[in-house]
This record gives sequence, structure tokens and C-alpha cells, in this order.
Amino acid sequence: MQSQDYGQVIDLVIEGESKDKDLRGFWYSVYPRILEKLEAERFVNEHIYPRILIEEGDLLKLLKYIQDRPSRIEAYYKHLLPAFKGEVYALFIRYIEQSAVAASNSFSSLRNCWRTI
Repeated sequence: MQSQDYGQVIDLVIEGESKDKDLRGFWYSVYPRILEKLEAERFVNEHIYPRILIEEGDLLKLLKYIQDRPSRIEAYYKHLLPAFKGEVYALFIRYIEQSAVAASNSFSSLRNCWRTI
């Protein structure tokens, strides 16, 4: 299934869920399989997986997802607060440190390029 299709399926299920409470049972039966599929595909679409977790209030999985991708903390920290305040703080520190290292490496590479000219 194309990543675009996942988004459409999720939109339809969420819309249908709000209109028909019987769909809630259907969603909960497919929810674990959808997550497994996205995880197996290594999160081909980086926006759908966290969106599902947010919609379902699965904050522990969202936290794990962000811990593996600290650069995503800016986009999702609001959903993790106040439940994971300490973890969010630690993720921001890690993200800032990684950004500083990347910037330093970029500057070093640039400096080396200038030396060769």
C-alpha cells in the first residue's frame, strides 16, 4: 500500500468513527496491524505513524518513536507534555547537542575546503 493510501484510510476511519460508533470496534481490530505494517516498513511515511499514535493517545509509543528521532521533538513535544516532561527535556538537550555537532562538522568541512583552494 502506498504511503498516500495510508493517510486516506486513516482519514476515512477517523471520520467514520465520529459518525458511527460501530466503526470504533473495527478500528481497534486493525489498529495493531496497521502499526505493525508501518513499523515493518521502517516508517516509510514519517508523518502517518505519529499521527495515528496521537489520534489514539498512544503516547508511550510516540515517545519511543521520538527517542529514536530526536530531530522530530520540535514537531511532537506538545503531545508528550505534561505526561513525559523529563523525557521531553532530555530529548531537546539531545537534539540541541546533535545539531551543534552537525553544525561544527559542517563548519570543519567548509574550513577544509577553503584550505584546499
